[in-house]
Amino acid sequence: MAALLVFSAILFPASYALSAAQAVPSTTLLQPEDQAIVARLGELNHLPQGTWRIHLGDVAHGESVDLDDSSWPAAQPNSDYPSDAIWFRQWIQVPATRHGYDLTGSHIWFQLISYAHGTRSEIIYLNGRRVAMAEDLEPVVLFEQAHPGDKALVAVKLLPTMGEKHFTGADLHVESSASRPSPETLQDKLLTAAQFLSSPPEIRLPMKPL
Repeated sequence: MAALLVFSAILFPASYALSAAQAVPSTTLLQPEDQAIVARLGELNHLPQGTWRIHLGDVAHGESVDLDDSSWPAAQPNSDYPSDAIWFRQWIQVPATRHGYDLTGSHIWFQLISYAHGTRSEIIYLNGRRVAMAEDLEPVVLFEQAHPGDKALVAVKLLPTMGEKHFTGADLHVESSASRPSPETLQDKLLTAAQFLSSPPEIRLPMKPL
């Protein structure tokens, strides 16, 4: 892996790509231990979704930081729920590291992933304050400049729908600080280098930057 890291850094200072006809599943070209490293690099872009507490039906001030939701059951990812209003809640804390990578200064985005027949509206609250309300919301910023130990209460109210709702899960996307190496960029370079090294000589050159 060390040799591949050096090779990718030298050969691919900017973004390069092979054509679709030349492309192959890159990770299969790596040794098992290297595949594990590439997979872990991919995991640095996301935090575990944790356990979401769920309340079927409306509840007064479900966004309040003072509300005790300890008796609420845990939401099950990839599950169907009734058409009534539903609340999801979770306290999210920035860990000290993610697989050893310091998250200080990162931007962390949140999105609840669910769908229903017809329109699906939701309201998102952070620490008891409404920050977004719409149909099929884009991700919202949870932490702009994250520091280990930062904590926030996320509460989401899904409004009534025409039919059942399907809860897939939640995405906590991590965007690395601009002052630090990007795991996503490194992963892309390693996979591109693996593709390049496996290509027949007549395909390797010339390589043109995108």
